[in-house]
Amino acid sequence: MRILKIKHFNRYRMNPKRLSGIVMLFLVTGICFSSCRFADKNDKTVHDEVDASVKRLLYEADNLIKSDSAFLYQTLNCQDEHTASENTTILQKFDSAILLAPKSKIPYIHKYNYLAACKKPDDILSLLKEMDSRCDSIQGDFLCLKGVLEYHNGDSINGKKSFQRADKAFHMEITNCSPNDSLKYASLKLSQSLNLSLMKNDFSIFQNELNIFHKTYPQIEISSMNQIQYLTSREEYYQSLFNSR
Repeated sequence: MRILKIKHFNRYRMNPKRLSGIVMLFLVTGICFSSCRFADKNDKTVHDEVDASVKRLLYEADNLIKSDSAFLYQTLNCQDEHTASENTTILQKFDSAILLAPKSKIPYIHKYNYLAACKKPDDILSLLKEMDSRCDSIQGDFLCLKGVLEYHNGDSINGKKSFQRADKAFHMEITNCSPNDSLKYASLKLSQSLNLSLMKNDFSIFQNELNIFHKTYPQIEISSMNQIQYLTSREEYYQSLFNSR
């Protein structure tokens, strides 16, 4: 009986070559698993370092702007193009942040705010084109402004495309807007009507929507919208943005 048991056991003994193959398989699997965990951890570390660098660059650039009292005064009172005293350094920091995170909208928005304060439409258009080509999506307001700048530069084909894309972006935001947030809904409708007015060069569309907004929310004043309600053309709107004469 004992011999039979041994023979029975021998039938299930592992072939040495097969055993070594399984051992190797476990080793390789373990190495791959460890490598994946290490790669994930390493990727997260790199992402955190990049994120920290971007935040630092934007913080430094914004501090240079805020510390320039002469520039801030010009921004409020000057109608012409102007720059901060540390303009070159500021732009380098913004560009470095964009280079580190080309798909993040945050560095572009920081640079846009600075260029808008400087009243530099050509630089803003270049930035919006870069943002549009690199980011997964771009919001309706930026596409609308891109269209205005393209039309002003004589590029009516791309200008119209930008307005059409902005209309789709606003439509999507309106569709996704919560029914309970009626003020946001009305504000989006107002922005969409402004975009359509600029695309068709007909401000009656915007003026009608603004009247509806005032009737619905008489207690709310939107100074920026009220300032443009008497405009009659796309070019006048451009001039109101950049105080050009």
